[in-house]
Amino acid sequence: MNRLKIIMARCKELLGKIASVRNKSAEDKERDAVEKAEKTYLRKLANTSKYTQERTDNRFFKMLLTLSLSVLVVFALNNRELADKLTVNIPQPLLEVFIDSERQEYTYRTVEEATDSTLRMTKRYVTEYIQDRETFHPDKALMDKKWGGYSRLYWRTDKKHWRKANRILKRKKKVMLKRKMTRSVQPSKPEDMGDGWWHVKATFIDEPKRGTPKEKTVSIFLHGKYIDLKMPSKYENQNEIGWVVDKYSVTLQKGEMEKDGEI
Repeated sequence: MNRLKIIMARCKELLGKIASVRNKSAEDKERDAVEKAEKTYLRKLANTSKYTQERTDNRFFKMLLTLSLSVLVVFALNNRELADKLTVNIPQPLLEVFIDSERQEYTYRTVEEATDSTLRMTKRYVTEYIQDRETFHPDKALMDKKWGGYSRLYWRTDKKHWRKANRILKRKKKVMLKRKMTRSVQPSKPEDMGDGWWHVKATFIDEPKRGTPKEKTVSIFLHGKYIDLKMPSKYENQNEIGWVVDKYSVTLQKGEMEKDGEI
């Protein structure tokens, strides 16, 4: 009797295992059916005209961006000024930028942001150029260095214009030293007139060794341009962006000239 009970229990256990295997097989079949349906849906979606067009557009923009970057890198490698600093400007509308599997980080600026940054830098150079060219101290050695070759003023002046500017500065230095005059300059915010032209209103404050200081309000017009400036490495900090002045004029607000022909 006991033996019969044992046999019945084993048969019941075996039937339970068979039922479990059947249920598991049914679950696997259901899961496989769901996966197959999902794959079929994705294949149909990939073949729709909208998805195909978006994928084609993405490939086109990626190819265009890659080609642009390649040209920029080749140009930079052949340009000493750009070899150290390579800035990539991505125009709007913005393209999606993904971080790759190696967790490389990418930073970018829009064209508008880059333009604003360049404009601010150029305005600073315009102001500094006027300060360098018009400020005067009655110290010959100091002015020889300030207005001489390899000065900041020299590196920010176009070479053809420098020959003319140098003659004017020498004449002005002679007059100012004779008068023992100190001149300080208070320029206004530079006004961008387009096509490389800038206009700045400034106040010249001339202080003689003896006597009352005299103020003059002037209008300064100058034209600047960017060039591939070749210069020794020890002077590179004098002109980091390659911007030089090739035209420059100063007039009194009333159009009057000084007695010695200099303002």
